[in-house]
Amino acid sequence: MNIQIDEQAGTCILEIDQQREVVPLDQMRVTTDREKRTSVIELRGQLTPISEPDAEMLVAAGAEDDRFNLIADS
Repeated sequence: MNIQIDEQAGTCILEIDQQREVVPLDQMRVTTDREKRTSVIELRGQLTPISEPDAEMLVAAGAEDDRFNLIADS
């Protein structure tokens, strides 16, 4: 997945499976998938895993940060 930020337009441009999606940053939400233990975004009705650097980039650009920490079992 390729993620680009268009700060002037306030959008996020996502390239997934050779398809391009343009999403307003104020409609983008970064959250946590408990089972996969990774950050995800909801896209096309599905949770799509993203890297932590991509999650940080989206949040810094204005996406909602709904991530939470998972505590490892001991």
